[in-house]
Amino acid sequence: MRIFTFMRPLYKKTELADLRCCELNGIILHLDEVLTMSARMAAATGNMQWIERYRHFEPMLDLAIKEASQLAPETFMTRAAAMTDAANGKLVDMEKESFGLIRTGKREAASALLFSENYEKEKVLYRKGIDQISAGLENRIQSSYESHLRRGLFAVISVVVVVPVISIIWLLVARTLNNYIADLKQTQEALAESEKRYRTLLVQMLNGFALHEIICDGAGKPIDYRFLEVNSAFEGMTGLNADKIVGKSVLEVLPQTESYWIENFGKVALTGESVQMENYSQEFDKYFEVLAYSTKKGQFATVFTDRTERRKAKEALQLTQFSIDQCSDASYWMGSDARVLYVNDAACGALGYSREELLSMTFSDIDLGIPRELWPEHWSALKRQGSVRMESNLRTKDGQIFPVETVLNYVKFGDTEYNCAFVRDITERKKMQDELIRTQKLESVGILAGGIAHDFNNLLSIIMGNIDLVKEEFKSEADISALLTETEKATFQAKELTQQLTTFSKGGAPVKNVGSMKALVKKVISSPNLGSHLKLEFTLASDLWLVEFDEGQMKHAINNMIVNAAESMPEGGKIHVQAENFSLTAGEDMPYQEGRYVKISIRDQGVGIPEKHLPFIFDPYFSTKAMGRRKGMGLGLTTTYSIINRHDGDITVDSVEGVGTTFTINLPAHERDISESEPIKGIKPEETTMLSGKILLMDDEEMIRDLGHRILSRLEYDAALAAEGNEAIEMYQKAMDSDRPFEVVILDLTVKDGLGGKDTVKKILKINPHAKVIVSSGYSNDPVMTNFREYGFIEALPKPYKVKDLINALNKVTESHQTRATESPKPGSESA
Repeated sequence: MRIFTFMRPLYKKTELADLRCCELNGIILHLDEVLTMSARMAAATGNMQWIERYRHFEPMLDLAIKEASQLAPETFMTRAAAMTDAANGKLVDMEKESFGLIRTGKREAASALLFSENYEKEKVLYRKGIDQISAGLENRIQSSYESHLRRGLFAVISVVVVVPVISIIWLLVARTLNNYIADLKQTQEALAESEKRYRTLLVQMLNGFALHEIICDGAGKPIDYRFLEVNSAFEGMTGLNADKIVGKSVLEVLPQTESYWIENFGKVALTGESVQMENYSQEFDKYFEVLAYSTKKGQFATVFTDRTERRKAKEALQLTQFSIDQCSDASYWMGSDARVLYVNDAACGALGYSREELLSMTFSDIDLGIPRELWPEHWSALKRQGSVRMESNLRTKDGQIFPVETVLNYVKFGDTEYNCAFVRDITERKKMQDELIRTQKLESVGILAGGIAHDFNNLLSIIMGNIDLVKEEFKSEADISALLTETEKATFQAKELTQQLTTFSKGGAPVKNVGSMKALVKKVISSPNLGSHLKLEFTLASDLWLVEFDEGQMKHAINNMIVNAAESMPEGGKIHVQAENFSLTAGEDMPYQEGRYVKISIRDQGVGIPEKHLPFIFDPYFSTKAMGRRKGMGLGLTTTYSIINRHDGDITVDSVEGVGTTFTINLPAHERDISESEPIKGIKPEETTMLSGKILLMDDEEMIRDLGHRILSRLEYDAALAAEGNEAIEMYQKAMDSDRPFEVVILDLTVKDGLGGKDTVKKILKINPHAKVIVSSGYSNDPVMTNFREYGFIEALPKPYKVKDLINALNKVTESHQTRATESPKPGSESA
């Protein structure tokens, strides 16, 4: 009886203590991983709720370790408990240090601390201490059972000897077992409560959680892993249902899972080393940040966060950064105090500063449009409007100033305000705008000039014609003839002025033919009489390419350049003319397209042109020379500019005061390859063959009609006069119906009140397809004048004209008539 009374409390005390130690061992391991996971998730997410969870579970771990130490054998716990307690203290210190880093925004530093070598070392020591406690508990349980077994055998022997008391023994054993079962139930309820807390944590977690076991091949190499448990956040992130995946391997559920996931998780499960990583999952087309740790050998748990949006934002930011760095426009980021915080390579290249130099400056140091004292006002306006576009000037490191267009943007990140500016160099745009303004100015002046020239040419025609008649009438009177000759020279100068005016007046396309610029330049430089104080030199490439040009206009343009150079050197000097070929490839910064060009340069040693005058040098009547008869009327360069422009070319000027000036003409070369010796097309010399008979002259100026009648009468023509086209058509029709039709018709192109020459010739050709019609106009560069044959005319007679000009025109009509007669098919011959 005493024996069994002794056994009952011994069983109870020993078994309950051992069971409690086993329970505490599991709780300690679980709580340790909960604390580590909470600290690492706080660092990974920045969510302070993880720190609160840490604080909730930390006291529970301390109590569990203390209770386990008290229950374990004292001799064993002296060493194991000390190791566990020391490691736990260091882990707690590092975890709390990480919380301080997280609160100050240093999450990367906190994460680095929690994955550091020191942290992992203490984790190993902590686990080692716990393992030693577990081993001690197992030894104690084994010893306890052996002791109970020996005492049980002694009890059996006693029963055999003392048979009468066997029934009492069974009653005592039953009571002992009932008490043991009650204590075991209490222990199970405690374990269930711990499991409930664990489940609650999983459910409340915002991050995905999964528990796995690793699957290895025969060689122990990880080849797969199995789902043991997942939380609802895992289901939400992946779209996988727990009921369908728990118990299955990852390759069964997700066959395309990348091998690096299995390799990394296998290392965690087999070595016990925790790992944190961010990687891409092809199966989910997402980026995950994963914290993996081992729960026991062969198993691991993962806590992960979907980082896809953050990764995309990061990639977008990197792409934006790359785009800004590679952008041809300069980019600046500034603070609210105008300090430069960031610049791209284009900004450094445009200004000549290094990045370090610019980052030590303010935007006001380089942008002349925003002085430092006005920056606060500018900043306030930018905040109100959000974005501002403006034009200003930047100053480079070497002091050069160039125009820019700047787009300023107000940006706010958190509590910090920025000014993001994109700056574009608009030097070329300004040049093009100036060019457009100059062109528009020329067009406006040209319209006026064209009208003046037309009326002026009519007056000159009368003057020149009458002078010719007077000279013929009074050939014997030397004094009168000399006076008329001087008057005639002045009239020719006036005629040249009108030609310059019409060159850049509205309309007037040049009549171009393919020819040699080399031959043309030689002809021009051999003509001017520059005087003995000037020397003309030239360098012409032997293989100069051909150009399509109007000979008369181009001669005039080059001659203007040479005369201009001569007038810039009143004390004498050299003029050098150079002609050469050059090719322009794609991408070069030039105002015209890629291709082949002929370059003609006229360089002098004159006084030069002040820099402030260069933008206006091609404007009408702008000149640095004195006006007057010998110095020209200020239209030479304007005329040249207009001529080159109409030949699809370009003219530039480079001048240094006191050194000289160089004008450069670039003309597109023609693809045609002909001999340099091919003559330039032009007007054939005057011939003497003349028509006789009736001539019809139509002009809206009465004085022109009267002059024409006198000249034609002196040439023994029967002249008829008409004031406008309809009258001329009626007269031509009547003459055709009679026996004496008109042999030649001279039509004024522009008629103020009535039908002009362009429309009149169409109706005359309907009456007589073989009519010989000459067009005459003061608009010498009108398309009808330059391409008269396309409009039905046989010849053109520009105003003003002399008697011999009229004779030449009539002779060409005769030549054209004879050519047509020769080319007419003979009876019996084939004709197309």
